[in-house]
Amino acid sequence: TLQSADGANVIHLRGNVSVDGRYFSDAYTPATADTWLVRRLRPTLEGTIDGRYDFRIMPDFAQGKSIVQDAWADARVQPWLIFTFGKFKAPVGLERLQLEQFARFIEPALTADLLPYRDLGFKVGGALGQGVLGYDVGLFDGVLDSGSTDGNTSPDLNSTGKFTWEGRVFAKPFINAEGSLLHGLGVGIASTYVNDHGSTN
Repeated sequence: TLQSADGANVIHLRGNVSVDGRYFSDAYTPATADTWLVRRLRPTLEGTIDGRYDFRIMPDFAQGKSIVQDAWADARVQPWLIFTFGKFKAPVGLERLQLEQFARFIEPALTADLLPYRDLGFKVGGALGQGVLGYDVGLFDGVLDSGSTDGNTSPDLNSTGKFTWEGRVFAKPFINAEGSLLHGLGVGIASTYVNDHGSTN
C-alpha cells in the first residue's frame, strides 16, 4: 500500500491466486483427468484519489486466457449518492458481491447460477441512515445467467442491443445497535429486468 500523509490518496497492490489439484482414484476416470488447474490468477490495482474517487483494475490470466474481470471507477458525492461506471459485479447477488478470496466456501451456492456475475454499465448507489439502508440501481449491457460480459458473443460488448436494469435494496435495521444479537441481521431484495426474446448469445 502507498498512501499520502493525509490518507486521501491511496494505492493498493494486491492479488488473488487459486489453484485446484484434481486426482481421481477410481478405475473409470481417464488418467488425463488428474491435473493441476489455475482457477484464478488476478493481480489487482485499486485505490482512492482525493478521498472521493475509487477505482479498481483487475485482469485474470487463469485457465489459459486473459480477460478483464474488473475495470471500474466511482465518485462518492455523498454516502447516499455514489456513481459507479465500468465493468464490475452486478448488484443483485449478495454472495457474488463479496470478493472471492473472502468467500466462506470454495464454490458459490447454486442460486448464483441464476444471477449475472460481472456486467458492463453504470449504477447509482449508496447508504442511508448510517448504513441502515443500502441501495444500488443501474443500467448494464446484460449477460447470461452466471455469466460475465467477457462471455458475450463479442466480449465486453452488448450482444443483443438490449440493456438490462439491475438493482437491489438491502436493510440492516440493527446495525447501529451495538451489542444486540441482531446487530448483523440483514434483509433485502434484488432484481434484473430486460425486454428480450430468443437466444441472447
